[in-house]
Amino acid sequence: MNKGLDLKLDQALEFFKAKDYYRAYSIIFDELKNSPNEEKIIYFLAAFAFATGNNELAHFYIDKVGREKFYEFINFNNSTLLDIMLSNKNEHAKWDNYRRPRNTNEINRFGVTAPFCKGDVLEIGCANGDLSSVIAMHADNHYGLDIDPIAIELARYKIHQYGLDNCYFTLGDGTKLTYSDNSFDTVVLAEVLEHVPDPKPFIEEAVRVCKPGGTLLISVPKGYSIPDPDHVRIFTKNNLEDLVKDVTEYEVNWVTEVPSPWLFCQIKINKEDNIKTKVNKQDFLPIHELSNIDFNEKVSIIIPTYNRSQYLVESLESVLAQTYPNKEIIIVNDGSDDNTEDVLAEYMDKITYITKENGGKSSAINKGMKVATGDYIWIFDDDDIALPKKLEVQIRKFQNDKNIGLLHTSAIYFTDFGYGRIHTGMWNPKDLSENGLKEQLKGNHFFTPSVVVKKECYLEVGQWDEELVRAQDYDMWTRISRYYKSGMLPIPTLHYRTHSGPRGSKQERISADNVKESTLKYHRLVVKKIHSLPIENVFPNEASDAVSLIESYMERAWYLLKNNLFDECLSDIESAKTIAIDSQIKFVNFSSKGLQLVVQLAENLNRLGDARAITGISYFLQMIKKANIV
Repeated sequence: MNKGLDLKLDQALEFFKAKDYYRAYSIIFDELKNSPNEEKIIYFLAAFAFATGNNELAHFYIDKVGREKFYEFINFNNSTLLDIMLSNKNEHAKWDNYRRPRNTNEINRFGVTAPFCKGDVLEIGCANGDLSSVIAMHADNHYGLDIDPIAIELARYKIHQYGLDNCYFTLGDGTKLTYSDNSFDTVVLAEVLEHVPDPKPFIEEAVRVCKPGGTLLISVPKGYSIPDPDHVRIFTKNNLEDLVKDVTEYEVNWVTEVPSPWLFCQIKINKEDNIKTKVNKQDFLPIHELSNIDFNEKVSIIIPTYNRSQYLVESLESVLAQTYPNKEIIIVNDGSDDNTEDVLAEYMDKITYITKENGGKSSAINKGMKVATGDYIWIFDDDDIALPKKLEVQIRKFQNDKNIGLLHTSAIYFTDFGYGRIHTGMWNPKDLSENGLKEQLKGNHFFTPSVVVKKECYLEVGQWDEELVRAQDYDMWTRISRYYKSGMLPIPTLHYRTHSGPRGSKQERISADNVKESTLKYHRLVVKKIHSLPIENVFPNEASDAVSLIESYMERAWYLLKNNLFDECLSDIESAKTIAIDSQIKFVNFSSKGLQLVVQLAENLNRLGDARAITGISYFLQMIKKANIV
């Protein structure tokens, strides 16, 4: 029996009961650094997680030690801990804020911030780890510090769920950093200074621990753009620059691509002292142990290319730099007439190179698929840049969830300018693990360069459709969604290049100005394919009885109409009408969603002035009137 540990844990318990969470967790975290596998520490972390409303985290800890052992301990060895666990002290609004989904502006701010982070990164005020996980995909190592232990606990759990092994956290005060001078390549103060009465010590400490030649990044809300009772300071561009100049001698470089509610600046730290020190990972909490990756599984990376020699090398280099080792790279030259072969000459021993007459992207992918030998297929664009840990985090996710057939992620947008490269925001993936095919009816929800697919999926659904010059990916991911569950990781695994170059094949070149119009044309063809499927395939969890079957037909009809597929829309309305008549359904049995669909369809079809349209929907309008709903 470790009496010293028991005494410290009891002290932590008393602090927690007194709502002094900082000191309670400080004790436990100190012990955790020394003994990361000590079960008693895990018992306390699980109980504290329950008490602060973090039930998913609590169950994670319980699974670590075993449910029987955990409940035996709290029932027979520590009744006070049981009382704490059941009390649910979730009285802090900030804790709910940690658990909320981020909005689009916040996600875009992460996408602009993270690419500036290089080497060893210290994030002061890391909160729940949302920005931390994005930074970790760019950095050698990420180190997060926050004064709120609940935030630290959520951050540690989050990066574990994402499969990141280079992200460390600890509890601490940003004005009293315990790290040596010149320890970090990048220091981040994001959404911190507006919360403190005196921001100067934070900036002074950030500069002190930043290496010569390193970067300090600061972001704050602009003026009153983000109302928050926790904000004690209001910043403008002028007073933030004055503050930085008052504390440091370095120039402030403004980053204008950040969303409008924020101010964001970059400060290069040009110290005379060139002595650099290393970060001691022992100062931070250990990461939760990750599952081992089976590197015997191979990934086939197919890069179809057509006249993109100016971008191709950078794309290829990013693929070669993947930390996941078992991969083959297949480049399919789809009849390029630029200097593609010249720029690939020095890589021929590292790739499988295929050349063919121009036939479009789908034909190039199909050609590459014929020689692919991997367990997974990743189709990557010839003008994008993959982040080094992309395959590592995705393959780990596949291996942890055997039911996933397709896995997509976030991506950061960037544009090249004559004076350099700018990052403009971040795509955030949608969870399509349920009703994936139904969601695809509404539009393509997968960011194609991020997608990795099990090869067995392609064996099930067949080749890419070579008749589609655009929306080929929408078609393929929709077909796969019919048979397989998809997964997602809300962290970026690539940088997506936006540019004005042409798309399409040699026979059908599409200028940047016409991309949207052309894509919509082929998009409609994919939606038309979804109409050809049995309704039960598209709405598997909803078409269980006559009423839900009718409403499913009406919902699909609505999306068909939105895509100008008029005949298909009327066909589904007619199917719904037939079921309603045969089943003698009364409209009072319908949901409010069903009512809304009828009204929307009626309004839009009547505008067309087509007799078939008016006749098709009139039956349901009469049902509504008889039910005295309108």
